[in-house]
Amino acid sequence: MGGGIYTLMHGGLIQQLRLDKVSHNLANANTIGFKEDRLYQLFQVPDLVKGPAPGGFQRTVAVSPVGSYTRFDQGALKATGNPLDMALEGPGFFVVQTPAGPRYTRQGNFTLNDQGVLVTQGGYPVMGEGGRITFDDEAFNIENNSNLHNLFVDAEGNLMVGEDQLGKLRIVDFENAAGLKKGPQGLFQDAGAGEQPAPETTVTQGMLEFSNVAVVEAMVEMIEATRGYESYQKAIQAQDDADSLAINDVGGQG
Repeated sequence: MGGGIYTLMHGGLIQQLRLDKVSHNLANANTIGFKEDRLYQLFQVPDLVKGPAPGGFQRTVAVSPVGSYTRFDQGALKATGNPLDMALEGPGFFVVQTPAGPRYTRQGNFTLNDQGVLVTQGGYPVMGEGGRITFDDEAFNIENNSNLHNLFVDAEGNLMVGEDQLGKLRIVDFENAAGLKKGPQGLFQDAGAGEQPAPETTVTQGMLEFSNVAVVEAMVEMIEATRGYESYQKAIQAQDDADSLAINDVGGQG
């Protein structure tokens, strides 16, 4: 198999990866707090290695390694009227506690568990500056959340009931967002991102942040990736046919 085939296969693989990413983004276009994933290519100059080529060297096949990154741009905010829904405006994340340690999310569609603890939809406690935030059963009737209209959350993340403060949401940002590892349920793990305060970020109660996926742009990219993949397939088939023809010609001359 010639080097040209390998180059074409690599190009086709990149288009397949593009298609996978954009399909995943579109599938989550209406997911609360979802952040879009993108591909990037690290173009490299081929290396010279020892071989039978003239001068004792031959050039390796040119490839461009592919990686991915997450775009943390602000998503659109939509009003829900639910007092336990909270959206962040500006950079940063809510902090939640999981069995594997702290995780970070932009999904603010919180609820209460049967102990009155503020939790994510996955049941993970939402952390305040002083730890878990717990609602009083008698004051809020946790079984049916009938008194949650008494809850007020200000821009700084303070949860208030009249003059009483239940807690203050812990909101953090990161020095290097590339150090955040995306996981399931809209959670991110700090893998060397460098946690720091997020003083410029505000909280809006009764609203949710939706995904930052630009649907029209994603659809255009999906079409481009599909056409690109098909083009590489045709080029590979043409190269393979040419190689087969050359082999048959050589064999016929024997």
